[in-house]
Amino acid sequence: MKKPYCHPELPYYAKGMCRNCYEKDLRKRNPIFAQKQKENCSEWVKKHKRWKALDDSNYQLRPDSKERKSLRKRGTTLASFGLTLDDETKLLEIQNFKCAICGGESGARWYHLDHDHETNEPRGLLCSKCNKGIGLLGDCLEGIERALKYLQNPPFKILKQNKSP
Repeated sequence: MKKPYCHPELPYYAKGMCRNCYEKDLRKRNPIFAQKQKENCSEWVKKHKRWKALDDSNYQLRPDSKERKSLRKRGTTLASFGLTLDDETKLLEIQNFKCAICGGESGARWYHLDHDHETNEPRGLLCSKCNKGIGLLGDCLEGIERALKYLQNPPFKILKQNKSP
């Protein structure tokens, strides 16, 4: 019996692939097939609204569904930067499982993946506050330098010095 090269644990379907991979490849190569599949799916959902709603609610009640959905979403986010979940774990090890800027905890399920907006190159994992902070400062050295200059010599300090006799 033939085994698919993509997922050897699944049954062989066609052209050396399992059914899911074959259909994914077919949708990629044939946009008409992909469109027809979408239409068929939409029509099926319209005809079977109650069954679909029941199935969806049962899925949401399963304890592993939220974790699986969260991992899948995180994997997709990382993949858009050319990273995997293993890469993220290695990056966290380098950062001692803390924010790369403040050294604090994430405060959420995941750290934010900081990246250069011009090159899309990942830089590190940040807590929410640090990620928002550098983003609001323009995500550039100039903005951070201006903030540092401000903190070192705030305008009120100058006003206070001018008022003193």
